[in-house]
Amino acid sequence: MTDVETWLADWAEAIRARDFDRAHTMFAEGVVAFGSLTAAMEGREALAREQWRPIWNSTRGFAFDPPAMVLDDGHYVAVACTWSSEGQKREGGWYARSGRATLVLHRLDGRLECVHSHFSMAPGIPAKDV
Repeated sequence: MTDVETWLADWAEAIRARDFDRAHTMFAEGVVAFGSLTAAMEGREALAREQWRPIWNSTRGFAFDPPAMVLDDGHYVAVACTWSSEGQKREGGWYARSGRATLVLHRLDGRLECVHSHFSMAPGIPAKDV
């Protein structure tokens, strides 16, 4: 498994476990992110508050698919991949949700740290089931 695949697997596990502390360690303090609930966020705290907590607390079974693209220059890594999970319906029960992610990871002191993330739902899937 490559370090990128390991990073994705570790982050998916943090999402499933709702381990916000672990996720914080995987992201740069000044991360810039785009998400399905908020147009743009800057910083880990904003990302956790505006995107991670509302989404992760109402989903289950999150998984990344194998990356469709990984560009790696030794310092920065660009990753494009799809993902899937289940979202909780307002009246109870679950629905299939999937989408796409683009990530920019930075190699820093022998580890990967996310400096940019962009998550979006697949066409036709609402961010929150109605």
